[in-house]
Amino acid sequence: MTTKQTPPKEKKVEVVKDSASSKSQTTSNSVSYDVEYYCNCGNNKAALKDYSGAIMEFSKAIEIDPNYAPAYVGRGFAQTYNQHPLLGRSDFEIANRLAPGILEEIMKNMKK
Repeated sequence: MTTKQTPPKEKKVEVVKDSASSKSQTTSNSVSYDVEYYCNCGNNKAALKDYSGAIMEFSKAIEIDPNYAPAYVGRGFAQTYNQHPLLGRSDFEIANRLAPGILEEIMKNMKK
């Protein structure tokens, strides 16, 4: 029996530009919840070998927060398993740029 997850309710998110570094900073905790929700959906679809569906879910997470490295890692694995290794590598590179060492940490945990 599968349970269908319902998407989070639409939430307003205020984005503030930091004039010194010109980076966007999110001022709402709801973004984290939404990003994690879509990443969990992506992980679930990948576990079912629905890699195209997983890519879509991780892409939604990235659209909400383009600085969330785990979403790029998840999409990178899904791209690779979906026969698009170059796209996967690109996502891995972005993830590593956003969070240096994230790939090594994931690989270390996978070996356990």
